[in-house]
Amino acid sequence: MRSEGVISFTDFANHYNGFMTDYQDSFFPEPSEFMEYLCNCNGKVVVIGSRPGQGKTSLMLSLIENSPQIPVLVFSLELSSTQLIKRFLDITGETYASPSLKQDIEHRAQDGRNLIDARRNVFICDRSKVPFETFHSIVGRQQVEKPVKVVFIDYYQLQEDARPDLLPKLKKCAELHHVTIVVLSQLEREIDKHPLETPEIDSFPGLNNQDHIDEAYYLFRLDRYGIIKDDKGNCLENLLMISGLKGKFKENRLIFQINKENGAFSQAEVLDIMNIQ
Repeated sequence: MRSEGVISFTDFANHYNGFMTDYQDSFFPEPSEFMEYLCNCNGKVVVIGSRPGQGKTSLMLSLIENSPQIPVLVFSLELSSTQLIKRFLDITGETYASPSLKQDIEHRAQDGRNLIDARRNVFICDRSKVPFETFHSIVGRQQVEKPVKVVFIDYYQLQEDARPDLLPKLKKCAELHHVTIVVLSQLEREIDKHPLETPEIDSFPGLNNQDHIDEAYYLFRLDRYGIIKDDKGNCLENLLMISGLKGKFKENRLIFQINKENGAFSQAEVLDIMNIQ
Protein backbone atom coordinates (compact mmCIF):
# COMPACT_ATOMS: atom_id res chain seq x y z
CA MET A 1 0.00 0.00 0.00
CA ARG A 2 1.24 3.50 -0.79
CA SER A 3 0.64 6.83 0.86
CA GLU A 4 -1.38 9.78 -0.42
CA GLY A 5 -4.41 7.70 -1.32
CA VAL A 6 -2.61 5.41 -3.78
CA ILE A 7 -2.30 1.63 -3.79
CA SER A 8 -0.11 -0.25 -6.25
CA PHE A 9 -1.96 -1.94 -9.08
CA THR A 10 -0.16 -5.19 -8.23
CA ASP A 11 -1.24 -5.07 -4.58
CA PHE A 12 -4.82 -4.38 -5.61
CA ALA A 13 -4.87 -7.19 -8.17
CA ASN A 14 -3.31 -9.64 -5.71
CA HIS A 15 -5.88 -8.86 -3.04
CA TYR A 16 -8.93 -8.64 -5.32
CA ASN A 17 -8.49 -11.15 -8.10
CA GLY A 18 -12.07 -12.22 -8.63
CA PHE A 19 -14.98 -13.89 -6.88
CA MET A 20 -15.10 -17.42 -8.28
CA THR A 21 -18.75 -18.42 -8.56
CA ASP A 22 -20.96 -20.87 -10.40
CA TYR A 23 -21.97 -18.10 -12.78
CA GLN A 24 -20.40 -18.73 -16.15
CA ASP A 25 -20.92 -15.29 -17.67
CA SER A 26 -19.12 -13.16 -15.06
CA PHE A 27 -16.43 -13.44 -12.40
CA PHE A 28 -18.07 -10.49 -10.69
CA PRO A 29 -21.77 -11.19 -10.27
CA GLU A 30 -24.40 -8.48 -9.98
CA PRO A 31 -26.12 -7.92 -6.62
CA SER A 32 -29.11 -9.93 -7.84
CA GLU A 33 -26.87 -12.96 -8.47
CA PHE A 34 -25.33 -12.72 -5.01
CA MET A 35 -28.81 -12.40 -3.50
CA GLU A 36 -29.97 -15.42 -5.50
CA TYR A 37 -27.05 -17.37 -4.04
CA LEU A 38 -27.98 -16.30 -0.49
CA CYS A 39 -31.60 -17.24 -1.17
CA ASN A 40 -30.50 -20.77 -1.99
CA CYS A 41 -28.55 -21.16 1.29
CA ASN A 42 -31.67 -22.58 2.93
CA GLY A 43 -31.11 -23.31 6.61
CA LYS A 44 -27.77 -21.50 6.76
CA VAL A 45 -26.49 -18.64 8.91
CA VAL A 46 -24.47 -16.17 6.81
CA VAL A 47 -22.49 -13.40 8.53
CA ILE A 48 -21.42 -10.19 6.75
CA GLY A 49 -19.16 -7.99 8.87
CA SER A 50 -17.53 -4.58 8.58
CA ARG A 51 -16.46 -1.56 10.53
CA PRO A 52 -19.14 1.17 10.90
CA GLY A 53 -19.97 3.24 7.84
CA GLN A 54 -18.63 0.75 5.28
CA GLY A 55 -21.98 -0.13 3.68
CA LYS A 56 -23.62 -3.09 5.44
CA THR A 57 -27.12 -1.62 5.38
CA SER A 58 -26.70 -0.25 1.86
CA LEU A 59 -25.60 -3.68 0.67
CA MET A 60 -28.66 -5.26 2.25
CA LEU A 61 -31.03 -2.74 0.65
CA SER A 62 -29.36 -3.09 -2.74
CA LEU A 63 -29.65 -6.87 -2.59
CA ILE A 64 -33.36 -6.50 -1.80
CA GLU A 65 -33.95 -3.90 -4.51
CA ASN A 66 -32.17 -5.95 -7.17
CA SER A 67 -34.17 -9.11 -6.33
CA PRO A 68 -37.86 -8.14 -6.11
CA GLN A 69 -38.90 -11.76 -6.57
CA ILE A 70 -37.29 -12.81 -3.26
CA PRO A 71 -39.46 -12.09 -0.17
CA VAL A 72 -37.46 -10.96 2.87
CA LEU A 73 -37.90 -10.06 6.52
CA VAL A 74 -35.59 -7.39 7.97
CA PHE A 75 -34.91 -6.96 11.68
CA SER A 76 -33.76 -3.32 11.67
CA LEU A 77 -32.30 -2.93 15.15
CA GLU A 78 -30.49 0.38 14.53
CA LEU A 79 -32.76 2.33 12.14
CA SER A 80 -36.47 2.86 12.63
CA SER A 81 -38.78 1.50 9.94
CA THR A 82 -39.32 5.09 8.74
CA GLN A 83 -35.57 5.65 8.36
CA LEU A 84 -35.05 2.33 6.62
CA ILE A 85 -37.98 2.90 4.27
CA LYS A 86 -36.56 6.31 3.35
CA ARG A 87 -33.20 4.77 2.50
CA PHE A 88 -34.93 2.06 0.51
CA LEU A 89 -36.92 4.66 -1.43
CA ASP A 90 -33.73 6.60 -2.15
CA ILE A 91 -32.39 3.48 -3.86
CA THR A 92 -35.61 2.72 -5.75
CA GLY A 93 -36.14 6.35 -6.74
CA GLU A 94 -39.70 6.38 -5.40
CA THR A 95 -41.21 8.78 -2.85
CA TYR A 96 -43.76 8.68 -0.07
CA ALA A 97 -46.02 10.76 -2.29
CA SER A 98 -46.70 7.75 -4.51
CA PRO A 99 -50.33 6.66 -3.87
CA SER A 100 -49.55 3.05 -4.73
CA LEU A 101 -46.63 3.00 -2.32
CA LYS A 102 -48.76 4.48 0.47
CA GLN A 103 -51.16 1.60 -0.04
CA ASP A 104 -48.25 -0.83 0.17
CA ILE A 105 -47.09 0.40 3.59
CA GLU A 106 -48.91 -1.56 6.23
CA HIS A 107 -48.35 -1.62 9.97
CA ARG A 108 -48.94 -4.76 12.01
CA ALA A 109 -49.37 -3.63 15.58
CA GLN A 110 -49.12 -7.07 17.16
CA ASP A 111 -45.43 -7.50 16.44
CA GLY A 112 -44.16 -4.27 14.91
CA ARG A 113 -43.73 -5.50 11.36
CA ASN A 114 -44.19 -3.20 8.42
CA LEU A 115 -44.78 -4.25 4.83
CA ILE A 116 -42.71 -1.64 3.04
CA ASP A 117 -43.36 -2.75 -0.52
CA ALA A 118 -46.02 -5.30 -1.45
CA ARG A 119 -44.54 -5.79 -4.90
CA ARG A 120 -41.34 -7.08 -3.31
CA ASN A 121 -42.81 -8.56 -0.12
CA VAL A 122 -40.28 -6.79 2.08
CA PHE A 123 -41.14 -6.80 5.77
CA ILE A 124 -39.47 -4.80 8.57
CA CYS A 125 -39.40 -5.33 12.31
CA ASP A 126 -37.76 -2.30 13.93
CA ARG A 127 -37.97 -3.23 17.58
CA SER A 128 -34.79 -2.52 19.50
CA LYS A 129 -32.98 -5.15 21.58
CA VAL A 130 -35.01 -8.07 20.24
CA PRO A 131 -34.53 -11.20 22.42
CA PHE A 132 -34.27 -14.51 20.60
CA GLU A 133 -37.68 -15.72 21.78
CA THR A 134 -39.33 -12.70 20.15
CA PHE A 135 -37.18 -13.08 17.03
CA HIS A 136 -38.11 -16.75 16.70
CA SER A 137 -41.81 -16.01 17.25
CA ILE A 138 -41.87 -13.28 14.58
CA VAL A 139 -40.05 -15.45 12.03
CA GLY A 140 -42.44 -18.33 12.75
CA ARG A 141 -45.50 -16.13 12.34
CA GLN A 142 -44.10 -14.66 9.15
CA GLN A 143 -43.60 -18.11 7.65
CA VAL A 144 -47.21 -19.02 8.39
CA GLU A 145 -48.71 -15.80 7.02
CA LYS A 146 -46.44 -14.79 4.12
CA PRO A 147 -43.30 -16.93 3.91
CA VAL A 148 -39.95 -15.29 3.18
CA LYS A 149 -36.71 -16.72 1.82
CA VAL A 150 -34.16 -14.53 3.61
CA VAL A 151 -34.12 -12.96 7.08
CA PHE A 152 -31.70 -10.07 7.66
CA ILE A 153 -30.50 -8.91 11.10
CA ASP A 154 -29.13 -5.34 11.01
CA TYR A 155 -27.10 -5.59 13.09
CA TYR A 156 -26.14 -8.50 15.36
CA GLN A 157 -24.56 -6.65 18.29
CA LEU A 158 -27.87 -4.83 18.89
CA GLN A 159 -29.69 -8.08 19.64
CA GLU A 160 -30.56 -8.32 23.30
CA ASP A 161 -28.70 -11.62 23.74
CA ALA A 162 -25.88 -11.15 21.20
CA ARG A 163 -23.53 -13.78 22.62
CA PRO A 164 -21.87 -16.82 21.03
CA ASP A 165 -24.61 -19.08 22.43
CA LEU A 166 -27.15 -17.22 20.27
CA LEU A 167 -25.66 -18.66 17.08
CA PRO A 168 -26.83 -22.26 17.54
CA LYS A 169 -30.32 -20.90 18.21
CA LEU A 170 -30.25 -18.88 14.99
CA LYS A 171 -28.99 -21.94 13.13
CA LYS A 172 -31.89 -24.07 14.42
CA CYS A 173 -34.33 -21.27 13.57
CA ALA A 174 -33.01 -21.11 9.99
CA GLU A 175 -33.34 -24.87 9.59
CA LEU A 176 -36.78 -25.06 11.20
CA HIS A 177 -38.31 -22.27 9.12
CA HIS A 178 -36.41 -23.02 5.88
CA VAL A 179 -34.83 -19.58 5.55
CA THR A 180 -31.36 -18.10 5.16
CA ILE A 181 -30.50 -15.86 8.11
CA VAL A 182 -28.08 -13.13 7.04
CA VAL A 183 -26.44 -11.52 10.06
CA LEU A 184 -24.85 -8.09 9.58
CA SER A 185 -22.15 -7.54 12.16
CA GLN A 186 -19.78 -4.86 13.42
CA LEU A 187 -16.07 -5.64 13.54
CA GLU A 188 -13.48 -4.67 16.14
CA ARG A 189 -11.48 -1.44 15.80
CA GLU A 190 -8.24 -3.33 15.24
CA ILE A 191 -9.42 -3.92 11.67
CA ASP A 192 -8.85 -0.22 10.89
CA LYS A 193 -5.09 -0.62 11.29
CA HIS A 194 -4.84 -3.10 8.40
CA PRO A 195 -8.06 -2.91 6.35
CA LEU A 196 -6.61 -4.78 3.34
CA GLU A 197 -5.82 -7.82 5.46
CA THR A 198 -8.56 -10.42 5.66
CA PRO A 199 -9.64 -10.63 9.32
CA GLU A 200 -10.42 -13.72 11.36
CA ILE A 201 -14.00 -14.48 12.33
CA ASP A 202 -12.88 -13.87 15.92
CA SER A 203 -12.94 -10.17 14.98
CA PHE A 204 -16.76 -10.36 14.89
CA PRO A 205 -17.80 -9.46 18.47
CA GLY A 206 -20.14 -12.04 19.97
CA LEU A 207 -19.78 -14.35 16.96
CA ASN A 208 -16.87 -16.50 18.09
CA ASN A 209 -18.89 -19.72 17.86
CA GLN A 210 -17.78 -20.56 14.33
CA ASP A 211 -19.36 -24.02 14.24
CA HIS A 212 -22.77 -22.44 13.70
CA ILE A 213 -21.68 -19.95 11.03
CA ASP A 214 -22.02 -21.50 7.57
CA GLU A 215 -20.58 -18.59 5.59
CA ALA A 216 -18.82 -15.37 6.59
CA TYR A 217 -17.82 -12.28 4.60
CA TYR A 218 -15.81 -9.13 5.31
CA LEU A 219 -16.64 -5.92 3.48
CA PHE A 220 -14.95 -2.54 3.31
CA ARG A 221 -14.48 0.47 1.06
CA LEU A 222 -11.01 1.50 -0.03
CA ASP A 223 -11.94 5.20 -0.16
CA ARG A 224 -13.02 5.10 3.49
CA TYR A 225 -9.33 4.57 4.23
CA GLY A 226 -8.13 7.26 1.83
CA ILE A 227 -7.22 4.87 -0.99
CA ILE A 228 -8.76 6.43 -4.09
CA LYS A 229 -6.62 5.15 -6.97
CA ASP A 230 -3.89 2.74 -7.93
CA ASP A 231 -0.48 3.68 -9.26
CA LYS A 232 -1.69 3.29 -12.85
CA GLY A 233 -4.31 5.97 -12.34
CA ASN A 234 -7.35 3.67 -12.12
CA CYS A 235 -10.02 5.18 -9.85
CA LEU A 236 -10.87 3.02 -6.84
CA GLU A 237 -13.44 5.35 -5.30
CA ASN A 238 -16.91 4.02 -4.56
CA LEU A 239 -15.91 0.37 -4.76
CA LEU A 240 -17.16 -2.09 -2.14
CA MET A 241 -14.87 -5.04 -1.49
CA ILE A 242 -16.26 -8.30 -0.11
CA SER A 243 -13.89 -11.08 1.02
CA GLY A 244 -14.99 -14.63 1.77
CA LEU A 245 -13.83 -15.81 5.20
CA LYS A 246 -15.71 -19.09 5.53
CA GLY A 247 -17.87 -21.21 3.29
CA LYS A 248 -17.98 -21.97 -0.42
CA PHE A 249 -16.21 -18.76 -1.45
CA LYS A 250 -13.52 -18.66 1.22
CA GLU A 251 -10.49 -16.60 0.17
CA ASN A 252 -12.26 -15.22 -2.91
CA ARG A 253 -13.49 -11.68 -3.55
CA LEU A 254 -16.51 -9.83 -4.84
CA ILE A 255 -16.48 -6.16 -5.87
CA PHE A 256 -19.50 -3.87 -6.31
CA GLN A 257 -19.69 -0.34 -7.68
CA ILE A 258 -21.47 2.18 -5.44
CA ASN A 259 -23.76 4.83 -6.91
CA LYS A 260 -22.76 8.13 -5.26
CA GLU A 261 -26.23 9.60 -5.81
CA ASN A 262 -28.37 7.04 -3.97
CA GLY A 263 -25.98 4.58 -2.34
CA ALA A 264 -27.15 1.66 -4.49
CA PHE A 265 -24.72 -1.09 -5.49
CA SER A 266 -24.22 -2.51 -8.96
CA GLN A 267 -21.75 -4.70 -10.80
CA ALA A 268 -18.27 -3.13 -10.82
CA GLU A 269 -17.89 -2.32 -14.51
CA VAL A 270 -14.60 -0.53 -13.77
CA LEU A 271 -12.99 -3.96 -13.48
CA ASP A 272 -13.51 -4.54 -17.20
CA ILE A 273 -11.34 -1.49 -17.84
CA MET A 274 -8.71 -2.49 -15.30
CA ASN A 275 -8.69 -6.06 -16.69
CA ILE A 276 -7.59 -7.57 -13.39
CA GLN A 277 -6.69 -11.22 -13.81
